Amino acid sequence: MKIITNPLKSIDNYLHHYFQHTYYRTYFLLRKLFPKHICQGYDGPCCRLGKRRRMNTQYLNEESNWCVACDDCFEAIEAEWAERWDEYYRGCM
Repeated sequence: MKIITNPLKSIDNYLHHYFQHTYYRTYFLLRKLFPKHICQGYDGPCCRLGKRRRMNTQYLNEESNWCVACDDCFEAIEAEWAERWDEYYRGCM
């Protein structure tokens, strides 16, 4: 018989694994149903539907200038590119 010394830690651990499992199940279901419309995310895919959007880049391959992102992730992507371009232009001066 297992004695639980800290019941709240066990509950937190269970809920963490439950929600993580639910997140991945939802992600893979959306991936299967809408493969071209899942948000690519800022630092990994998030579990929302996104739109195809043009990033602030100038790659020769036109397809590389586009991403699929939800509103929140796209704001983060745009902020990162704005910071990169600012750093680039400061180096040119």
